Amino acid sequence: MCAKILEVAGKLNMDEYNFFLRGGVVLDREEQMDNPCPGWLSDANWDNITELDKLTNFHGIMNSFEQYPRDWNQWYTSAEPESACLPGEWENACSEVQRMLIVRSLRQDRVAFCVTAFIINNLGLKFTEPPVLDMRAVVDDSLPRSPLVFVLSPGVDPTGGLLQLAEQCHMSQRFHALSWDKAKHPLLLA
Repeated sequence: MCAKILEVAGKLNMDEYNFFLRGGVVLDREEQMDNPCPGWLSDANWDNITELDKLTNFHGIMNSFEQYPRDWNQWYTSAEPESACLPGEWENACSEVQRMLIVRSLRQDRVAFCVTAFIINNLGLKFTEPPVLDMRAVVDDSLPRSPLVFVLSPGVDPTGGLLQLAEQCHMSQRFHALSWDKAKHPLLLA
């Protein structure tokens, strides 16, 4: 949603956004510059950098790894690279989206933090916080003859809220919870 809003407003470079979604794929390694930092920079990350260098606003990023290998290593090993200063001229040359491309190219483990900050900066905090589940509203919208089905993420359990609501409605004796683990019992559809 955030990307679409920025695209319509003309504030999002679509080549950069597509790179963010797909990353860099090197088709011809013979033409690719050798990785100047093989001791700590994986081939997959170097592939991303060499492909990133082909985007207009990133010409020269490959050469900066030759010029500033120690600075790039320090950035790469940083606990929070998304907020660390980029080496050389890249600190002042990159927009927030462009910084996300570098993080996506080198530190995929930190992309979620970049995306969250990006959404907060462009749309606001309320778009990153999940809504609070109102069990009373869920029950009020249901029918007596239809079961309530919750599709959960790891670590989420609505059972306590449902039991509390059942007690408030004096229905705790008639409350039955059924749990299903798709890993242990996959659903078969015919």
